Formats: sequence, structure tokens, C-alpha cells
Amino acid sequence: KNIAACSIMVVIIIINLTAVINGILWPSDDWTKWWTGYGVCDVEVLLRFPITMALATSLCCLSKGLADALDTDRAVFNPSKKQRRRKMIGDVLFCWLVPVMQMALHYTVQAGRYMIIPVWGCADQLDNSWPMLVIIIGWCPIFQLLTVYYAAQMLIRLYRHRRSISAALTTTGSGLAPRKFIKLVLISLLLIIIYLPVQTVFVFYAIPHTLVPYSWSRIHNPATWSPILFIHTGTQPSLQWTGWAGVTMSAMMFAFFGFNDDAVDTYRGILVKCGAGRVWPR
Repeated sequence: KNIAACSIMVVIIIINLTAVINGILWPSDDWTKWWTGYGVCDVEVLLRFPITMALATSLCCLSKGLADALDTDRAVFNPSKKQRRRKMIGDVLFCWLVPVMQMALHYTVQAGRYMIIPVWGCADQLDNSWPMLVIIIGWCPIFQLLTVYYAAQMLIRLYRHRRSISAALTTTGSGLAPRKFIKLVLISLLLIIIYLPVQTVFVFYAIPHTLVPYSWSRIHNPATWSPILFIHTGTQPSLQWTGWAGVTMSAMMFAFFGFNDDAVDTYRGILVKCGAGRVWPR
């Protein structure tokens, strides 16, 4: 099983579900009609950065897996059950260890309960101290560089084996058919081309201009931590468009995998169960 690709799909589903919910709850700048977001926002702010991080780690893991699929020098033609289990556990840890760690340590750098922004919805408030950089921000550039490295390896090996991709995939024991491999390569490259520049800008603006000394008592002072901030679109107009990133990625995934034979058979089966077979018989 391709843990990285499945993780990317899970992340995109969560991002889109969040975007739909928040767009319905906070569709305009009319603060008088806004719900304060109790409960929903408490969960969302805990997931915001870790889910973004999970997309970065999963994309990196996907690029690594595609590069390894063409690594004939370290090929394992028929991996044992133990080796397959070890690889699956390694991929799960690669994709989710850092995001889970961020969720566990999030409260230590959470400077306020949350903010609410039109359309975008719940937004996090993080402290401008060095632990925030270590726990939240610092991991993104690391996995960005790793993704570029594995993508370069993948392209070099793809060029090297361009006339014998099927044989190379068989030799390495990847279990990938050439057609599926090429689809994953195209998805990986498109996500890198679109995602990396956006993520680079995100990291650039997320880094505070000045760092303040870390203080637990200052961050979690009840007088300043509990109030919920309402942000107007005029203050941060670009955030209302951020939710479209998940929609774009979903369209890309559907374009690549939504029309293959298995998908079409699934659609046909659903339509038949709904009674469409009487209208359009085979």
C-alpha cells in the first residue's frame, strides 16, 4: 500500500472539509452574525499547522518512494512480509511523526485561544519565540529541501531508465505498474511545482520579524489568552483565498485517478444500485 499517497488524500479531505465548514459558518465580514466557534475552532487550530505539515511530509515521502522505485542498485526483488511491514511502519512514521509531535506540543507555543477570519475561519495564535520556530515553523524548510532532493533523484533515475521503466520497476520490487508510476510522478511534480512556492511564501511570512523570550506565564495569562479575536477581511485579505488550495489539489487528484477503469467501475456500480441501470441498460 502507498502510505504517502493515501496520507496526501486524507490531508486534502481534511483541508477541504474544513474549508467547506468554515465558509458556511463565516461567509462574510458581518461580525454581528458570527458564531464564536467554541469547540470547532479549538479542534481546528490544533490541526491547522500539523495538517499542513502532514502534506509536506507525505509529499516528501511520496517523492522518496518514487525515487526508490527506480533505484536498481538497492533493489529488493521479492521483499519478505517482515520487510514490507517495516517499510509500511517507516512510511507511517515519516508522514505522521512530526505532525503528531506538533499537535502534542502545540499548547506550549499557543499565545491565544484562536482568531476567526471571514471564509478562512479559525486561525491560530502562536507566540513569537524560539520554541515556536523549533516546534512549528522549522520543520517545513527541512522537508521542502528533502522533497526537492528526492524529486531530483527521481528525475535523474527516470531519465536513466527512460527506455526500460517497466523492467526497472520489476527489478526493484516496487509493485508499481508503469502507468500508475507515471501518474504518481506527474502528481508529485505538479504538487512540488505548485505547493513548494506557496509553502515557501507561507514560511517566510510565518517567521516573526523579532523574537521574544519564551515565558509560559506570559503566553498562558488568562487575561490575554482567552479572548477570541475577530479579524476583518481588510486586515488580511489574502487569507480568504487560502482554502482554494485544497480544492485545486482535489481537482488534480480526481483528474489523474478519477477516470481509470477501477474508478469507472465503481461509479457504474453506484449508479446501478441507485436504479440508473433501468434508464441506461448495458
